[in-house]
This record gives sequence, C-alpha cells and structure tokens, in this order.
Amino acid sequence: MLSPCPFCGTHNVRTASLELPDESRYRVVCLECHAQGPTSPTAPEAQERWNGERDPSYIISPPTMPPRHSWDAVVFRDRDVKVLLYIGVVMALITLLVWVFER
Repeated sequence: MLSPCPFCGTHNVRTASLELPDESRYRVVCLECHAQGPTSPTAPEAQERWNGERDPSYIISPPTMPPRHSWDAVVFRDRDVKVLLYIGVVMALITLLVWVFER
C-alpha cells in the first residue's frame, strides 16, 4: 500500500511507468496534485522510495497550474464556441446558395 501524498494528503496515488527507448522506469504520482516521486528501475522500488521518503524536497512538487477539471472545462468551452461558429457560417452559406439558385 502506498503512503498518502506529502503535499495534499490524498491516498489517490498510483505507480506510473515511463517508457524510454532503452528501458522502463517507474515512479509514483499523485492523481490529485500531480506530485511525482523519484524514478526507479522497478515498480516495487519506486513504491518503496515513495513510502520511505518523507522529505518532500526529494519528491517533485506539484506543478503550478489550474486543476485539471477546470482547465478542461475552459478548453472544451473554447472548442465548442469555435465549432458552433463554424456551423453557423456553413449554415449561412448554404442558405445564401439556396436563395441565389431559387431566384
């Protein structure tokens, strides 16, 4: 069992694999604040280092960015506005073409 995140205290931490061209490396990451543990050649060793290391300076601190869910909402909102504008322009062109050819 993995220890909670030293930054946010959540138990929502997982072991992640890093696929490099020559080798695989593993680290434990916090799924809430995105803190990362040190890399290790095996998953059990990465977990052991995460659990044994209580000095937060050794664990990579969370990045300073907005929470994932609020950032995704902004991105989706911008994309949806662009799609709706595109659909509106296409519909206006179709209406114009129908009007011209019906005359």
